[in-house]
Amino acid sequence: MSMKSFSSIIALGIALAVLPAASFAAQDEIVAKVNGKAITRAQLDFFAEELGERLNQVPAPQRDAILIEQMIARHLIAQDAEKLKLNETKEYELRQQSYRLRALQQVYLKKVIEAKIGEAELRKTYQEGLAKITPEVEVRARHILVKTEDEANAILKELEGGADFAELAKTKSTGPSGAKGGDLGYFGKGQMVPSFAEAAFALEAGGLSKPVKTRFGWHVIKVEDKREKAVPTFEQIRESMRLALIRNYATDAVKKLRDEAKIEIIAK
Repeated sequence: MSMKSFSSIIALGIALAVLPAASFAAQDEIVAKVNGKAITRAQLDFFAEELGERLNQVPAPQRDAILIEQMIARHLIAQDAEKLKLNETKEYELRQQSYRLRALQQVYLKKVIEAKIGEAELRKTYQEGLAKITPEVEVRARHILVKTEDEANAILKELEGGADFAELAKTKSTGPSGAKGGDLGYFGKGQMVPSFAEAAFALEAGGLSKPVKTRFGWHVIKVEDKREKAVPTFEQIRESMRLALIRNYATDAVKKLRDEAKIEIIAK
């Protein structure tokens, strides 16, 4: 199992919606009223969680004011909708049923599923993932890209005669990396077209390739360095592991509940 595969597994999204954890203790403070209807700090904080990362775009000192204005707008529209008796319509009933199911699902995920996942299990999952990783090699390389094999051979001859690779790339490479001296940075084997990757990974640090043909043209490659790709730290992937475990537990819970339930599918 490669590190890339491991990262993909632990980064899987959860099958059911999950909202971040919230603390509702001591949040009965009233922050505004709309026609006598109170808006509390708890409601404001929950609304902030609904908005999630979108709220990060707002400067911190302005967040409360914006949240309060948005909540006031919600209350005004809701109150007017009730005056129009929209809360007695079939559409309202269907939406309310859907929101109720979603709310119960989210509370269930937090109180029943997320509660099972502790620090010890997260660290155990991390260590088990590390044990399955096959060390992955990366190379740092430069290249000079030209249109013809003859041009590539002429460049190789100059390099073998002592010409500076980076300077030659700046003046002769047609690729976008030419301005950077042909520097491609570090990359894995699967990140490049096969013929280019095969040539680059066959070289030792400091080695020059023979001209290599790809669909982009002809390349002369120089490998600057080889290294093992660093594995992600526990802290870097802690949240993605937590979400993957929530997904797994939620999937198991749904399967168990489904097995115990009487389900009739009427629609064809």
